[in-house]
Amino acid sequence: MARRTGIQRTGTSKDMAFRRRSRSLLLVTTIGGFCLVCLIGCGQEYPNLHPVTGTVTFDGQPVPLGIITFYPKDGSRPATGTLGEDGSYRIITYDDVPGAVGGRHTVTIDATSEEMDHSEDGLAGKTTSVAPSMIEIAQRIRSERLVPLKYSRRDTSPLTAVVKPDKNVIDFDLTDD
Repeated sequence: MARRTGIQRTGTSKDMAFRRRSRSLLLVTTIGGFCLVCLIGCGQEYPNLHPVTGTVTFDGQPVPLGIITFYPKDGSRPATGTLGEDGSYRIITYDDVPGAVGGRHTVTIDATSEEMDHSEDGLAGKTTSVAPSMIEIAQRIRSERLVPLKYSRRDTSPLTAVVKPDKNVIDFDLTDD
């Protein structure tokens, strides 16, 4: 009687190739399904945010550009907004998600106008045949605060706001006092 040694194979080579492809397809499908579940089912959850809009003026005139920031007193994530030409703003948190967390906030407004000096005085002593250096460009930028500095710092700003669960319209009329 002859003895068989080695691995016993069942089926043809076509059957074995089919099984390998089936296992590969199963693996790819499983990994793809896992990734899809992570992308859809594991979306980031945001805290309960409440819409905040308003207008910022300085001595009765709209502040045409700047950044307004709401810092929650409870230490959660701050919310920011950009001032429009008419002084209006809309607060956003978390990648363009509108609103701010409810509660008390310290508010800062940083509004600075920067302008390039194109006058002859700004170019005096400079050669114009080569591109100006970054230092020369920085020296030619004129900067002007549109609101007093105290409003732009969290530790000196007297501005506060309370964000409520409903729609919030919060206007700020800043003065030089």
